[in-house]
Amino acid sequence: MKIKINKQLILEASDNPCVPCDGIKEKLGFSCKKDDKGVYIATHRARSKSFKSFDKIPMNTIKFIDSTG
Repeated sequence: MKIKINKQLILEASDNPCVPCDGIKEKLGFSCKKDDKGVYIATHRARSKSFKSFDKIPMNTIKFIDSTG
């Protein structure tokens, strides 16, 4: 999975759902965390619901959480 914002490649993930969480705050400005249901992204103001893996998080959710930072 590749994440692009404004046509700029920000992050390219492998099949391992844990890999994108490493260093994502420095690259995108929000945190990727795990709970018992899966992974979620969050800033200090908002968080997404949990998804089974990072690549299952919809782009509109990523953009919204990024905008709250």
